[in-house]
Amino acid sequence: MRLPSGWEPWVIAALPRVVRGLAATWSVRVEGAAHLGLHLPREDVAGRRRIFALWHGRQLGAVAALGVARRLSPLVALVSASRDGQIQRPVLEALGIGSVTGSTSRYGAGGLRDLAAAVRGGASALLAVDGPSGPPFCARSGAAALARMTGVPITPVGVEAWPRWELDSTWDGFWIPAPGAQVVVRFGPPLPAPPRRADLADTLDAAQRALAALNSTQPTSLRGAR
Repeated sequence: MRLPSGWEPWVIAALPRVVRGLAATWSVRVEGAAHLGLHLPREDVAGRRRIFALWHGRQLGAVAALGVARRLSPLVALVSASRDGQIQRPVLEALGIGSVTGSTSRYGAGGLRDLAAAVRGGASALLAVDGPSGPPFCARSGAAALARMTGVPITPVGVEAWPRWELDSTWDGFWIPAPGAQVVVRFGPPLPAPPRRADLADTLDAAQRALAALNSTQPTSLRGAR
């Protein structure tokens, strides 16, 4: 969304408080928490870390379940170098989420390497897998590549919210759960890290199918556009 000249600093400054205040009004139900590994011993770091994969347009609703996710390990998100990505950074910080800047558009990109380093250091990763610019609901290779680089499984995340505002003017149809909304966040079964680079495509397709099912979106594929 393009803001009128001079408004952007005000919006950036206010967003963290607005998001925290809005999320506090939601009635939240978390499904699939058993898939997060909360039953594992605290010292079993490798078993507790996750790569959380979600759709770009559902990110705001996902913040409702971040308290559950943070019980596993610290969270670090990958944000794009675009203006929109940098607007997200202070919101993430206000929610207790770290961030690295980069792209998942190709295996081994600098941002993905930085995120992998954070995961190896004990963090869980948060990835909007159809970003930074779509097409919407088409998972790109970032999460599968990160799983291959770190050996950490992918946990697909689904979000539903009623009532909500849908920003049709955005490429991802961004959702904003309304004040007092019912928000359901679903964690799917973890997808094992691909043991070989040749297995990346199969892991990506499994993530695509899981995200489509959890979010009631169409199961599309981008095998030729990763």
